[in-house]
Amino acid sequence: MDEIRFGGSYADVTPKTPDAEAPSVPTGLAASNRTVSDFTLSWAASTDNLLMKGYKVYLEGNFYAETDQTSLLITGLESDTDYSMTVSAVDHADNESAASEPLVVRTAKEGLPSLTANNTQVFVGSGENFALLSNITDNSPGEPQAITLSATSSNPALIEILGVDYNPADAIALVRFLEKGSAGTASITIEISDEDGIGEASLQVDVVPYYNPGFNFKVIDSEFWKGVTDPNANAAYTQLIDIARTPTDVNWSNIELTVSAECKTIPPCNGQNDFATFLFIGYVTPPQTGAYTFRIEGPDSKGLWLSPDADYGKAVSIARNGSTTVGTVSGNGVNSAAQQLEKGKVYAIYGFIWRVHSTDGGIKWSGPGLTGTDYIGGDYSYAVYDTEKPSIPQNLQILSTASDKVQLSWSASTDNQRVEGYNLYRNGSKINTELLTSTSYLAEGLDAGTLYSFVVTAADEMGNESLPSHVASVETYPVDNTPPLAPTGLTVIKAAGLALQIAWNPAQDNETAIFGYNVYVDDVLFNEGYTVLDTAIILSPLAVETTYSIKIEAIDAGGNMSEASFQASTTKLDPSQDNLGVKTGRLDITTEAISTSRGIGINANYENRQVFDAAHTELLGDLQPGAIRWGAIDANDLSFSTFSGAGKSVTLGEFITRCTEFNALANITCGVDTITDWMSDKNTFLRFLEYINGPDNTPGGKLRVAEGYTEPFLKNSPGLIFEFGNEVWGGSSKKEGTVDHHAPIGENYADYRDWCREVALLMKQSPYYDSSKIVLVASTRYPNLIDSYGLNDYIIQGDTGLIDWTGPSGYLGGNLTYDPAIPAYNTELQYYRGRQQYMFQQLSGMVNSKILEISKAGRPMPMYLYESNTTTPDYKGVMGQAIISTDYYLTAMEKGAAMASIFHLTGGEWRITAPEDNYRRLPLFQTAKYVNRLAKGDVLKSSYFSSDLLRGPGGSFINEASVSGHAYRTQEGYRVILVSRDFENDYYVQVNWPDDLPLSGTGKMYVIGAADFSTTNTQIDTMGFDIKDSLVVRVPKHAMVALDMGGEVNVLDDLALGHFDYVRQSTISILSEDLVFDRTGQRVVVQVESSPANALVQSVKWELLGNNGTFALLGTQANSRTIRCDKLDVDSVVILRARQWTIRQFLTKLNLEFKSLDNPCSLPMQEKTLLELSFTRIQHRNLFTSTYLRPPKSGY
Repeated sequence: MDEIRFGGSYADVTPKTPDAEAPSVPTGLAASNRTVSDFTLSWAASTDNLLMKGYKVYLEGNFYAETDQTSLLITGLESDTDYSMTVSAVDHADNESAASEPLVVRTAKEGLPSLTANNTQVFVGSGENFALLSNITDNSPGEPQAITLSATSSNPALIEILGVDYNPADAIALVRFLEKGSAGTASITIEISDEDGIGEASLQVDVVPYYNPGFNFKVIDSEFWKGVTDPNANAAYTQLIDIARTPTDVNWSNIELTVSAECKTIPPCNGQNDFATFLFIGYVTPPQTGAYTFRIEGPDSKGLWLSPDADYGKAVSIARNGSTTVGTVSGNGVNSAAQQLEKGKVYAIYGFIWRVHSTDGGIKWSGPGLTGTDYIGGDYSYAVYDTEKPSIPQNLQILSTASDKVQLSWSASTDNQRVEGYNLYRNGSKINTELLTSTSYLAEGLDAGTLYSFVVTAADEMGNESLPSHVASVETYPVDNTPPLAPTGLTVIKAAGLALQIAWNPAQDNETAIFGYNVYVDDVLFNEGYTVLDTAIILSPLAVETTYSIKIEAIDAGGNMSEASFQASTTKLDPSQDNLGVKTGRLDITTEAISTSRGIGINANYENRQVFDAAHTELLGDLQPGAIRWGAIDANDLSFSTFSGAGKSVTLGEFITRCTEFNALANITCGVDTITDWMSDKNTFLRFLEYINGPDNTPGGKLRVAEGYTEPFLKNSPGLIFEFGNEVWGGSSKKEGTVDHHAPIGENYADYRDWCREVALLMKQSPYYDSSKIVLVASTRYPNLIDSYGLNDYIIQGDTGLIDWTGPSGYLGGNLTYDPAIPAYNTELQYYRGRQQYMFQQLSGMVNSKILEISKAGRPMPMYLYESNTTTPDYKGVMGQAIISTDYYLTAMEKGAAMASIFHLTGGEWRITAPEDNYRRLPLFQTAKYVNRLAKGDVLKSSYFSSDLLRGPGGSFINEASVSGHAYRTQEGYRVILVSRDFENDYYVQVNWPDDLPLSGTGKMYVIGAADFSTTNTQIDTMGFDIKDSLVVRVPKHAMVALDMGGEVNVLDDLALGHFDYVRQSTISILSEDLVFDRTGQRVVVQVESSPANALVQSVKWELLGNNGTFALLGTQANSRTIRCDKLDVDSVVILRARQWTIRQFLTKLNLEFKSLDNPCSLPMQEKTLLELSFTRIQHRNLFTSTYLRPPKSGY
């Protein structure tokens, strides 16, 4: 027999013989929703040997109608009358079955109560459910009668009736029932009774298994070697698949991958960065109880996790290869051990394949009820599984009523996963075709003078629907054609710089009621898309000190309108005051330079000459970086000889020359691996200086000449940043799961420090070292000393000026993992708040590092943030990350950072362009570009004020500015950059220039933003503006605004890069008198006073003068020093001096006189008393205390 299914096309089938076989006879006829004039007839579906066409319905033996459905509304009947109904089935050959068994249906009696019951479907395991009843009436107009409702189940083992909820004031009732955990169909019969008798209606309940077959296939933007194992990892691509196998219809070219984006060919690609991680995730439910074996296949490393239930958090690895082996490796797959599973139970399962683009891979299983070993299919899998309903929506209320519409609102529901939206039911019927995402709704198209009852439910991703809210009923107003009275009492409650709070008296309507109001500002509707229901409103944002014409339009229940107008004015902007919900701030700018900016640098590909190609010429010309870096860990095992001289694929000289083309500092990182000539021969550093800045006849100069260059590379270069290795703290680890930094010397911080100082001294003694153009940088960890594991301390302490800059990381790392229980937007917002918090910690750490630098190296040391980005393992180069990064770089330059260098221009997962998309500029490229174009010159001192604080990771407010403000004086004029830190609100910032700096005319504003913080598509708006005092600038959320103010600049202060401006001690005074020590154990407290109270460094430098070797000043801590008595045969006087760390001038001194009689110095060495200086800050007096002549300590 030819195979054909119901619903196919008969024309597609060619029977071997003419079809003469009739369909099966319809069965199961039933009637529901009987009224005095109609009822609904339903029946079970028939089958046919080929293809069904439909059904013929007969009333009293006469043909009534034909339908292709299994139910039909029978109308035009007499009340309280019996009707005999039959149904026959018809196929596409017009063969008609015999008639069904007749069903006799009696219509309702006149005056009997009636209602309408609607069929419903629920999931197995969903527990308590509901059905809505509508059109409830006693059918006795003018004679209201009490109505009673009851319900019974045709199969209590399938569905159990819990009760019927009915309020006579409502137009609907609710049947509550409990499904008992099995699939099937049952009917509920509802009896409605009043004084006239009993009517009834019935509805059908289909209890069906949850059906969401298959798996979710995800592509995660991460290199294979990172071995992502988090099933909640953010995916660049997701597809629902029928079976657990890599789909063949993926359009890889449309997937935004920063790692493997160059790879467009399948299968597979061979690019160096052609990596991605595939994730298969879902649920399995075994057909039988028994032992099952799972197998994950793929061309590279892979892993499979199985949970003992539906909770992914309990999953354990059952099959894996690569860095860890679990199970048995066989061919291209790994087999698990036998797993004991129960029939019908749901198990969470997921598998990773750490591989490149490939069509190979998937998850297979074998076991009871299965045929062989095959990919897990939809019959036994769910892509999503969740049986928990959302919470019931609360506070459903009618906000306003008209003749033809009603405004409703309710409170948001919650769910164990996520609420997808809401269903709103009106008189028992669902209004919406798609889930409502708002918690308010305007129900329109209603009939005047009619009772309406509403309930709302919440639904989740799986389709679980909550129980309904309480019923909200309302009767619409009758038709009204008369306008209301106009509003009165229009007034300004409060005026602010950017907003007006206005109010008015409620308008009056003599026929119905006021539905709401429209508000117009200068004849433009303010409340676009909604109706104002209150008699007060805040109008914002408006312009500062501007008069507006305000019109209030009252709307009654019939839609009639009347209006009244008045004028109101905004005030000056004052960010310290309440600005009626408008987020405001003020940036006060001075003309005092606090540092110098050369902009932001960039890491580029150099070994394979990409930095020299045409694409890079365009990119670098567009970006205008402050520096271009030859660095990263890859540079640690590169030798000078490999990249200098004739015949080399690329040379350091070429690279420096390339940097000079773009007026960028050249940044060279020397190799620190033992295999490099930098480490094997220190003369290499001298050859390098000869190479870049020596005469042609020097050994290094000859290498340059051999390359064809006639002038030293440094001659035309703006300068050179020379790093002593990159990330040396990583050492040379070969351990599994770690990255080899090729820096053996970094395994001992003291050795690395000493080597840096030795080499720096050697270089600075060279006649070809140019201190005006070369800075030497030692590799450190992070700007914050706490995060640097002591490396920074080693580099800083005791440095005498040999190391110019420290080189900490500029990364604001942290994993961005989307929590499935939280909408992705909120999860990502929390990530950004966490990164901002980390940024503040690093910025604070920079200042704390300056305290150590000043007290231990005698000067603040500039920091070079050698590689910088806001990174995650699945970095997507989005706007949110770009804004935080740019904020960090600009703020860091005001706290002692010389420059930040972004990682990376075109390569790796953290690149800021998309080479595969014609080198599309990603957001961080765009923000850095405008910084480099507008902010090279003097960094001006400025301060930001706002009463609006920033929210931290936990949602609470933190004491940090919501906008980052920066001012610059460049050769082209004055510039301002404002960076948003609040990713939820726009800000309005007042920019104040000093009075002695007259700026006028027209400026240019650049707004670099995006539609949301998750996109890689940047929106850049350019506009002119009038330059005026107290200019107010809108800073959109997650955006950067750059202002070109123009103005004449005669000369720049041109401070050093990384110059750190701080408050120094101006006075230090020892308040005690000269002291005489004449007995053992004598203890004296000395007070030391300094000012000002806000000096950055509070400690002092202590020196002993005139001691002739009698005493020694020991210790390294600024706040705890020790005087040890080495010998004292005669009386002695010692001068103790206190001074600043950075100023070589006498500030204060104290004479200490020691008597040899009974003096501790006459005791044996092991008993000698230590004279200990320990300083404790006295907060309110700005004093320090010092204690001398403590009891003896052992060891001396």
